[in-house]
Amino acid sequence: MITKVKKGFILIELAVSASVLGIILIPFVGLISVAYGNNKYAQKVTESTSVTESTIEFYKGKIYGNSIEKFIRDTFRTTIDPDTDNIVFYSLYKKDNGMINSLKNYCLKSTEDNLDDSFESIQKKFNLDTYDYDYIIKSSFSIKDERSIIKINVTVWDSILRDRGKVNIVCFKGSI
Repeated sequence: MITKVKKGFILIELAVSASVLGIILIPFVGLISVAYGNNKYAQKVTESTSVTESTIEFYKGKIYGNSIEKFIRDTFRTTIDPDTDNIVFYSLYKKDNGMINSLKNYCLKSTEDNLDDSFESIQKKFNLDTYDYDYIIKSSFSIKDERSIIKINVTVWDSILRDRGKVNIVCFKGSI
């Protein structure tokens, strides 16, 4: 009598093991997808924070040793009313152009800050096309104390994340 030796798995065993493995791996695929989305979101917020910090440092460098009028004239190419306590500028920032070009070329002055702080309201008020820029920058300067700036408030919106990617940093006189 010849006995048959079993050398492998039968097709049903392979199908059952593949389906069990698939059932186990499905949640992990979902986790990878969520982790990728969260990573992209964190990257965009980090970029927005970097733009915000660069903007504040840019302003601090321009303010140092200059009068308010000279700072506003040189940076935003405009003049201010001597009785103004708060100045608000909306600027566009494009990664390709860099900070200085964007601030000088795309400056949108708004001395009355009557906009609510949402991406859509700013985009609508200034009739902006999303493809023209990567970030909207709102720069607010509080002027007191013998015509010196006592507070810089910079808010940045990413053109992709919009209000979800909003970053706001305030810098007070002691650190200017």
